[in-house]
Amino acid sequence: NIIEQKAAFLLADGNIVDANGQSAGVAFYNLQENESYFLIVRSRNHLDVMSSNLITVQNGRFIYDFTTSASQAILNQMVEVSDNVFALYAADFDGNGVVIVIDYNIFRTYLSLISVYTIGDVNMDGNVTVTDFNYYRPNISRIGLSEIRY
Repeated sequence: NIIEQKAAFLLADGNIVDANGQSAGVAFYNLQENESYFLIVRSRNHLDVMSSNLITVQNGRFIYDFTTSASQAILNQMVEVSDNVFALYAADFDGNGVVIVIDYNIFRTYLSLISVYTIGDVNMDGNVTVTDFNYYRPNISRIGLSEIRY
């Protein structure tokens, strides 16, 4: 059951902040203090993840670091991007929880766009280039967690 959902910003360093861009963390208003919940993170063009552990709400906020280990997400749905730093799998352009040829077709329609905010920009540098394709290629046929796929 979805208890609450919020739009937020996922920063380049992995931190998530409220949509106002200033608050540390994301404030929730319908969650019970000191109760535990699973946390799901969705990004515009990456596979979604769910925390592997229940997280206790403190002061209306979750404190949880997905970046420290693949096991922070249920069923290890994270990829190691550098020494002991983990991130979401890239290139789920249509957001349906699987990376397949349809995602490539979406990427191709945005190819060569510069200075844009679009789902085709996997590395989120504002440009849709072959670099973004290089994130797609190793993730072809990757399937996200069925419990949270759309």
